[in-house]
Amino acid sequence: MESNPEVMTKFVGSIGVDTTAYQFADVWSLDEEMWSFLPNPLVSLILLRPSSAKSELDESLKGSDDVFHLSQIDALDEACGSIACVHILANKINQLQLSQESLLVKYVQSCTDANSMERGETLASNTDLYELHSEYSQQGDTDTIAEGESSNHHFLAFFEHEGNLYELDGCKPFPLNHGPIESSFIATASNVIKTLYITDPSQVDFSLIAFGGPVAF
Repeated sequence: MESNPEVMTKFVGSIGVDTTAYQFADVWSLDEEMWSFLPNPLVSLILLRPSSAKSELDESLKGSDDVFHLSQIDALDEACGSIACVHILANKINQLQLSQESLLVKYVQSCTDANSMERGETLASNTDLYELHSEYSQQGDTDTIAEGESSNHHFLAFFEHEGNLYELDGCKPFPLNHGPIESSFIATASNVIKTLYITDPSQVDFSLIAFGGPVAF
């Protein structure tokens, strides 16, 4: 799935989100003067980074087991965009008022007590969800990735949980807790993203998408 707000909004709509209330939108800058253009309420951020711009795993940041995390197993190769969306929705079911009959909630309920690897396996074997992932991965402006090839990019999600900033990455074994949110979610997330990922100002091969209320211009 490409970093495309319209495509990602359609995808989450197909698995249970009321897209008249919650949508994805491009983030043009993490500079403070641009924060007023972000969705309100702001539920989460999704970062698309080059595969080379990964951070080392810090075991001390291991987060709560209460956070729903799934692993990007081999069968979900190149599904990191869909996984980032699932990570957000699975941890914001109550806030988003998702129906118990939605595909997303049924999936979460089917593997609530499972570990991250088992949740990845359950997602890969969920025909309805996997077909929707495949459908929306074909949409957008980017050429479809051939089987066996890599996009050389990776999606990860950031959101607030119990007053802390969490990062969820299907290629890491557990959710990462970056500590308390200070003045605001966007301020704390911006600082972490700039510190860990966008460290080279000359590297522009990044994309950031916000998820939240509709953006009015």
